[in-house]
This record gives sequence, structure tokens and C-alpha cells, in this order.
Amino acid sequence: MLYLIKRLSKLTGILLLLALLAGCEKEESTTAFTGKVIDLDTSQPVSDTKVNLLIWNGFSSETSLTTPEVIEGSTNSKGEYSFAKKSREGQTIYWVAPEKVGYVEVKDAIGKLIKPHERNVLDTYLAKASYLKLNINKTSAASPDKDLKVTLSYPHDASAPPFPGTMYSAEIFNYNAVVPTAELLRGFYFKRTPFVLLSWEVTTESATENKRIRIPLVERDTAFYEISY
Repeated sequence: MLYLIKRLSKLTGILLLLALLAGCEKEESTTAFTGKVIDLDTSQPVSDTKVNLLIWNGFSSETSLTTPEVIEGSTNSKGEYSFAKKSREGQTIYWVAPEKVGYVEVKDAIGKLIKPHERNVLDTYLAKASYLKLNINKTSAASPDKDLKVTLSYPHDASAPPFPGTMYSAEIFNYNAVVPTAELLRGFYFKRTPFVLLSWEVTTESATENKRIRIPLVERDTAFYEISY
């Protein structure tokens, strides 16, 4: 009987130790994030590319994504990236954003659910950029109280059915005549965004003037436009 009690005590100790080790392993376990950065037009991997791993704690009370944790990395010669981080309670959504000079990211979504303590795989895509370069110039007759508001509107995918070009994004920039010149450069993926709608509003104390123009982009090149006010 004494022998049996000793055996049970030893077995209980082993089980407690295993449970403790399992708990520590779970607490210290990591979540892996891997994938490739791929050229959308050539289907080839893009090497030596900066990648940012973005991790969110889900949505805020305003149903928008919270401010993400950002971890920087890069792709290897095969266009592969890899991150490993300690799993954290509440972090539920991630994305990997690639950056490379001369390219733009092309995506149909942003945000993927995290599988904690597992390997999460996500391939992301770049494409050669088509640029719009906008020069802002103050004329010699411009008064200090003259303000300029510039709006860039462009389709996410001008060829997407059933309503081509209906999904637009817009960026607004404000300038004052105190600043003599300014330059704005934006990159786009030509096959989805072949044009930009440029509108601007010049406001003084006595009047407001509005103008608008459709600027065709040039595939893998730069289109130029100048606003003088």
C-alpha cells in the first residue's frame, strides 16, 4: 500500500509539472506570419522589398480599425517575408503592406483574421506605378487671404462590373497663398485607375471659383499638371 501511495504521489507530481510546462508553453507561444510579395503583372516574386506587418485589436467603438502595431521587415531574394511574434490577447486582425520605389500596392481587401499560435500565410501584390505629379504655384497677383482646396478623386477599379468606375476614393489638400509653391505626387495602378478627376476651389473674401478636369494617366510613367492661383 505504501508503495502504491508513493507511486501515485510521483505520478501526481509529474502531471502537475507537465501541466505547468504546457501552461508556460502556451503563454510564451508565438504566432507566425509568412508569405510572398508578388508582381501582379508578371506573377514573379519581388525581392528586397520593405514590408510592414500591421496588427489591430479589432474595431473601435466607431466601427473603424484601431491604431495598429507596426513591425518592419523585408523580403529575401525569393520575395518571401517572415515574422514571428508573441501572441497577444485581443489582437485579431492583420495585414502585410509592401513598399518599393516605383511600385504601388494592389489589394482587394485590407485585414485578415489572425490564427493565434499558428502559421498565418498571406501573399501581397505590387505593380509598377503610374504617377500623377501636380505642381501648385502662387501667381504674383495672389493675395495672402486666397485659399486653395484641391481634391483628387479616382476609381478603385474603372473596369469592374457591373458599374464601371463607381467605387471612388478621394483625397483633399488645402493650400494658402502664403506658401509660394507646392508639389504633390501620387502613384496608381494603371489597369485599375487609368485617370484621376482633379478639382480645385479658390476662395477669397469676396468670391469662390471652382474648376474640374479629368487627367488621363500614362501607364508606368508620369502625368503632369499645374495649378496657378
